[in-house]
Amino acid sequence: MNKKIYALAALAAVALPAWAAEVYSSNIVGYQKLTIKPGFNMIPGQFVTVGDEELIPIADMFSDAENATANRDMTVADRIDTWDADNQIYVSYYRMTNRKGDSVWWGKDGAGTETTDAFSDFGQGAFYYSQNSEEITLTTSGQVKSDATTIEIAPGFNLICNPYPAAIPLTEDAIDWSAATANRDMTVADRIDTWDADNQIYVSYYRMTNRKGDSVWWGKDGAGTATTDSIPAGTSFFYYNQASAPFSITLESPAASATAGE
Repeated sequence: MNKKIYALAALAAVALPAWAAEVYSSNIVGYQKLTIKPGFNMIPGQFVTVGDEELIPIADMFSDAENATANRDMTVADRIDTWDADNQIYVSYYRMTNRKGDSVWWGKDGAGTETTDAFSDFGQGAFYYSQNSEEITLTTSGQVKSDATTIEIAPGFNLICNPYPAAIPLTEDAIDWSAATANRDMTVADRIDTWDADNQIYVSYYRMTNRKGDSVWWGKDGAGTATTDSIPAGTSFFYYNQASAPFSITLESPAASATAGE
């Protein structure tokens, strides 16, 4: 999924951390244009409401929602699948319309009324299923969260995102991964699954370790060397937690870092 992320200039020429090189500006208000491919796409929930920093309802998520495919029959309508990590199930919202086509809404499970739901927490991701045979553009906007985000990783699958306008390298200095399960055998190691919307396939990274356990890294497809890949700005991914207990990761806001560096 190709993306363009723009921030509206207010704080310029500020010091940003090295991994924040993709920040166009450190201002906290901006928008992201999502190029939605036919079929499945991972989308982020990376913006909050301006001022009070509340979660943005799914009904208000896209400023150009008219680009989505709406239908009275939810089986041929565009769909947003959020993930319930506690119960390991999807919760789905469909782009519904009435018989005349003069009213359109996002309905939970195809409901005839507009949902008031938002993503469960900031930093959560979702799948967007496009019924269109060609690419469409959907635009999200709002405020970039001004402080760090702590995301709880439940046992099993978690659908989360990099909510900030900067790529996050899969390295030890970007995120504290010390609680993640590492193993020489990638089948029992924690895993990150990113989504290739062009080819409709996952690209996977495993939390690998050496025989002594004194070296750990994220290896693409279980590789014996650390990947140089990053989680791009405003991108969602699955995290599979092999442990029976949750743990947390903290993502730093480049906007907060920029403000602190003034």
